[in-house]
Amino acid sequence: MQNTDTLLEKMQNEAPENIVIHLGESRYLVPVKIVKLLSWGLVPDLLKDENSEDAKKHPIVRTGLKRLIAPYLPMILKKTQGEEIEIKPRLNILQWLPTYAIHYAVNLLASKEWAIHVKDCEGCGSNVFQIIGIYPHSDRIISSPAVSTSETPDRESLPGRG
Repeated sequence: MQNTDTLLEKMQNEAPENIVIHLGESRYLVPVKIVKLLSWGLVPDLLKDENSEDAKKHPIVRTGLKRLIAPYLPMILKKTQGEEIEIKPRLNILQWLPTYAIHYAVNLLASKEWAIHVKDCEGCGSNVFQIIGIYPHSDRIISSPAVSTSETPDRESLPGRG
């Protein structure tokens, strides 16, 4: 059975190298490590660093969050991993869970290729574009005969299509 330590190692080692984005005829490779680093910067110091000024100012908030999350962590892991994961004793949940969530979300994002549609941004100056749609790249989607009509989403109803 995997544990919380080996799970993070696996998620780091088996992560795709890039998120692939198609913009028009161009294909961009966005390094997963950079996206994870940027994402980690969004996690408040109160959560990720127990020695931070915010964490020291609000120890009761940290304790409350730990007690709120701890009973649900086994269920979260089973739902996202499809199997039970052993939770290591003395796990720092407030540091571990954001790390896990970032790895999980970015790896999931990188498991597909994405198409981005843009339009000129009116009044924003020259060479400025606005993203109007992001969706899985159609060349990487299962062909329509392999999917029954009832399972096929209404692609025209998605914003930014066209």
